[in-house]
Amino acid sequence: MFKRLNNYLKYRPVLKKWIITGLVIVLMTGLVMILSAFFMVSKIYNKEDLQVQILEESGANLNGVYKEVVMGAQTLLGSTQVKATIARGDETVEDSGSRI
Repeated sequence: MFKRLNNYLKYRPVLKKWIITGLVIVLMTGLVMILSAFFMVSKIYNKEDLQVQILEESGANLNGVYKEVVMGAQTLLGSTQVKATIARGDETVEDSGSRI
């Protein structure tokens, strides 16, 4: 089959050039498509890694904010309890001595 095709194209150099050019274009297009697919997949994985890193940093920031809010609430409640204790007269000798 290749021998018959080669004999046919031997006397038609323009057709042979066009066939070779077409095959090269098809092969190059396929190669570029495969390479672009690998490039896009690698970009997607890099993007996911970046998103995970951003989420971890955001979680750490939120955790810090939560701790500050809890500590502030504890301070406020502690202060309120001390004021309530003083108002009720339930303070001990040490508490009244430190206030003087």
